[in-house]
Amino acid sequence: MSSRLFSSFLRPLAGMMVCAWLGMAPVALAQGDDAVDADPIAQLAQAGKDLKQIQASLDDADTRDTLKTLSDRALAVQRDADAARNALQPQLDQMDARVAQLGDVPEGTVEARDIAVQRKTLNQQRSDIASAIARAKLLAGDARQLGADIEKMRVSQFSEELARKVNSPLSPSLWRQFATHVPADLGRLASLYRQGETTARKAIAEHGWGAPLTGLVLALLMFFPLRLWLRAAGRRYAASDRKSV
Repeated sequence: MSSRLFSSFLRPLAGMMVCAWLGMAPVALAQGDDAVDADPIAQLAQAGKDLKQIQASLDDADTRDTLKTLSDRALAVQRDADAARNALQPQLDQMDARVAQLGDVPEGTVEARDIAVQRKTLNQQRSDIASAIARAKLLAGDARQLGADIEKMRVSQFSEELARKVNSPLSPSLWRQFATHVPADLGRLASLYRQGETTARKAIAEHGWGAPLTGLVLALLMFFPLRLWLRAAGRRYAASDRKSV
């Protein structure tokens, strides 16, 4: 009886523990992935591989869309390199502080073995971090330059596509097309002229020559600014007035 009661109590408890473990497992895995992704050295190494792949893919980039994709990837490499450098800089500062705490070895003295080993380890770690930061700066600069070169290639490719679509003014085919459309264009101009002439004749027949002449005068006044005309008239009046005096 007691064994049955114990087993009936233990089974639900075991089930709850299994569920809790299954629920915590994805969180632990995600934290592990974040730790890997947050490693600036690994991030820097991956960025270097990506940059080499982009450079190798340029030979096969035959469309502007492909170049746009490569440009975006180069920008991502630059961002990753900058992020790795920003993450490594505090580590370098920390190493400098720890090395400064050890101080310099006084002349004529022999440093303790454990201190010497610690100093050597810190100097090696600092050298590795400083080299990684320098590599990150160089990688970011290369990615930035590669992105600029890809953008120039996109502009050049667009210009070539535009030149293929639009004929050059010196191209014989352009002038042949122009000559082909000349009769139709002349016909349209003649039709517009006839419509204008008919409209003008009707207006003159209904209103006489007064309205067209008035419109012509107003057009001339608008074409030649009235201010300049008045200024010239004033000068002529002043000159004639001086002569009469």
